Amino acid sequence: MPFLKKVKNFFLLPKKELNWWIFNWKNSKEFKKQLLAVVLGFGIGGILWGFYCYDWATSYNEAFTNPFSIILGAFWISIFGGLALTFLFFKKNKRRFLLLFFLGIPVWLLAFLIPGMFSYWIWYGSLIFLHPFVLLFFLLFGSNKIIFLFDLDPSLHVGTLCLEFFLSFLLVSVFYSFFFLKSSKLKLIFIPPIWVAIFAIIAPIIGNLVGVYLFHSLLLSYLLTFLLISLSFALSLFKEIKYEKS
Repeated sequence: MPFLKKVKNFFLLPKKELNWWIFNWKNSKEFKKQLLAVVLGFGIGGILWGFYCYDWATSYNEAFTNPFSIILGAFWISIFGGLALTFLFFKKNKRRFLLLFFLGIPVWLLAFLIPGMFSYWIWYGSLIFLHPFVLLFFLLFGSNKIIFLFDLDPSLHVGTLCLEFFLSFLLVSVFYSFFFLKSSKLKLIFIPPIWVAIFAIIAPIIGNLVGVYLFHSLLLSYLLTFLLISLSFALSLFKEIKYEKS
């Protein structure tokens, strides 16, 4: 069916996508360098975001802590992620280099602030979106206790704000789409935030299981969760940029 074929081509189904990563990793030194730089840049930003979220959530007795209220997270991701993108793709274009880096900081800050103004309503929308996942886990494991793994103790909402993750990173993707003109604008705008929303659900589960239950470290669960979320954005963004140019 034409529609299903379009959906397949839009999302790059896992086998095709995996083959693309493996082929480029084996055959291109430039690809390895760029990939590692993007991972390092956004990875550091994500870890710092996780650390500040941990510090805030464990220091204040709040019943509802929103990770997007931790503005320092936006600042550090914009700095390290922006440096990675500018040095890799606009090293010879000073105008784009400076525009992406310096405009990226207020864009990231606004991307954290604007959806955060509607967190209460977004929270309800996210819970509706999460229902199929809760049902799936209930059918697989016979328990709905998995819902408690979508967030991080003592009060940080992550999976239960998955739609806010989508909206925030959507704004950033729109901004980046103006700089990578050879890439598919539609894919570049929508694919990265979709993956971020998915990992906003998956990452805290992994973070809780590894950090809290395996290593008994709440800090590790925070760092791992936000590292995975930031890398889901970085890798999907990088894929769209490089895929259209390869």
